[in-house]
Amino acid sequence: MSQARSQPITKQDWRLYFKKHRHNQDAVGLSATAIEAVLGLIRGNKQACSIGLYRAFGAEIDLGPLNEKLLRVPSLETCFPAMLNETEMIFQAINSQTTFVKGVFGFEEPNIRTPHFTMPDIIFVPGLGFDEKGTRLGRGKGHYDRYFATLSAKGHSLIAIGVVEEKSIVKALPAEDHDYKMDFLLTEKRLIEI
Repeated sequence: MSQARSQPITKQDWRLYFKKHRHNQDAVGLSATAIEAVLGLIRGNKQACSIGLYRAFGAEIDLGPLNEKLLRVPSLETCFPAMLNETEMIFQAINSQTTFVKGVFGFEEPNIRTPHFTMPDIIFVPGLGFDEKGTRLGRGKGHYDRYFATLSAKGHSLIAIGVVEEKSIVKALPAEDHDYKMDFLLTEKRLIEI
């Protein structure tokens, strides 16, 4: 995208750009190399016992094959985001029997009647785009930023992995103080440490 304007490009400009360039695409899968890199990161982090994933929506990268592998590791808890209302998101632990339903914004979330606030040690975060410094551009509702702020207020540290197609990583995106920086980026091809 050309940045030759006299004023900075806004987050909304970038959202339109990224949406236009992935319009009508199906979800992209992870390569075996990318999955192995993630599994190596998790194995190497002995304190990680809860992993936050997501179900792909639209053209987001599909983490299904990774989730299947993680569900087979008895020492790991896998969890997925669920909306308590239009502004509050939690992560809900699942098992191989958990079913998913469409939530308030159309995303699939665990079909669990009694929400349980789980604090993942590693969270995979979808985004429309990311920059090389780990700045995320989401859909504009702020759910992940608020969730990260809640965890920080509780003193919980975590590893945040932004998930995006290679072509949606740019040199720089506009950032605000509340924007949470990723520690890694996961593309369909590889895992990138920030």
